[in-house]
Amino acid sequence: MATAHVNGITVEYDDQGTGDPLLLVHGHPFDRSMWAPQAAKFAAEGYRVLTPDLRGFGGSGGTVGEFSDYARDLAALLDHLGIERAVVGGLSMGGQIVMDFCRLFPGRLLGVVLADTFPGAETPETRARRLGMADRLEREGMGPWSDEVLDRMVAPANVKDLPEVAAHVRGMMHGAPVRGAVLAHRARADRPDYRDTLRGLGVPALVVTGVEDPYTPVADAELMHDLIPDAELALIEGAAHMPNLERPEAFDTALRRFLSRVTLPPTNGYRHAVRTRGELVVVSGQIALDAAGRVVGEGDAEAQTRQVFRNLNKALGVQGATFADVVKLNIFVTDVAAMPAVRRVRDEWIDTANPPASSAVQVAGFVRPELLVEIDALAVLPAGS
Repeated sequence: MATAHVNGITVEYDDQGTGDPLLLVHGHPFDRSMWAPQAAKFAAEGYRVLTPDLRGFGGSGGTVGEFSDYARDLAALLDHLGIERAVVGGLSMGGQIVMDFCRLFPGRLLGVVLADTFPGAETPETRARRLGMADRLEREGMGPWSDEVLDRMVAPANVKDLPEVAAHVRGMMHGAPVRGAVLAHRARADRPDYRDTLRGLGVPALVVTGVEDPYTPVADAELMHDLIPDAELALIEGAAHMPNLERPEAFDTALRRFLSRVTLPPTNGYRHAVRTRGELVVVSGQIALDAAGRVVGEGDAEAQTRQVFRNLNKALGVQGATFADVVKLNIFVTDVAAMPAVRRVRDEWIDTANPPASSAVQVAGFVRPELLVEIDALAVLPAGS
């Protein structure tokens, strides 16, 4: 846990992992713990995952006046951390905050993830209902409403079959600061319409929703998918409004493929996939560039190898493969003295009990003189993958 004093408030956040930044924004009335499974998993897979509490929620201070305060806080947090661009994702109200971020800070995006959310502004009727809900929470506190909506946030079958997930969601709602939840509703009631923002989005987007979500049905996801010029759509079966917690494996698979696509430098190595005899054969060679095409770890073979494996993981992920599918690694180095460092990093990514075949070759140099390592991976996926 860390804190930052930004935009006139104190923001509490988690900052896990290293690599391309992924900023995840929680919904209403939750906190950053809703992203805990994804933060741990993707930090381990070579991303820097940032999960802040929004102002007025969790451990963050401040009160919201205008809905844009939330997006401005996120931009200020990125400034504080020295991050120019990130993949920015959010669920429910968090997704609308992300759309507001797209409207205000389009140049700071690598990609966008919109989960269980919708782009439209409130109608007079829905605005009145939202303001009425704010008044109710102010009057009654979080408890009665939280119990009433639990089986809409989490699919009824999952409330029964996934009691830990249900307890987590219920606990976040019960524990949310009343004032933060009330003011969020009132600010959200006057948010703008984001449909034109989505039409003009200049980076790829992943739109994902739980098939059983009563708040943001599949039709809302399909609308956003149709509006965004470059969008992927993932529908999560067996989940309602919290698919990242109800069906984390399916949610993470969609997110992994998307992140692999948007953060892998287009000039970084090569990747091919061909089908032969019913199998999908994936071949990829990667070097130590980041998403902006800059060399990572100049003069440091271990740091470069770590970036190479991050990029291999992304390149494999684009085709639905993982390191478990890799049958051969070809390692090229400019100095064999780097091999102990290369092996150390390799063993962080592969199953050392059942490793792929490996070879190592010393070469005179690479396309960029700063590069010390290139690694080629051969993966084989069975038919139907």
